[in-house]
Amino acid sequence: MTKQKIEVSSDICTPCGECCRHFPYIPISEKDINLLIDETGLSKDKFTNMKDIKSGEYFLKFNDNGDCVFFEEKSPTLFSCNVYKARPSICSDYPSSKKQIKYCETERIPKE
Repeated sequence: MTKQKIEVSSDICTPCGECCRHFPYIPISEKDINLLIDETGLSKDKFTNMKDIKSGEYFLKFNDNGDCVFFEEKSPTLFSCNVYKARPSICSDYPSSKKQIKYCETERIPKE
């Protein structure tokens, strides 16, 4: 993966990163895949898994601990996305549902 400037969406997200952790089946579209290929120079098999052969649908690969492969823990209270500018739409839209907003509000690590 090409090294690039690490960015986060806001100060609220920087000390948390919970939405990028422990969610190992994040669906992504072909458009998202193409943006990530352009941004990283990686082939899609390096950062995606196929849901199943028949569907043709993909999800992001994740590390053994359940974190997104593009998630970086810089310290115990500082997190970032290595593909922030090209992150999948499901990521850039998060939180968009009442359930996601509630999760974000209750699970977020408070900034000290």
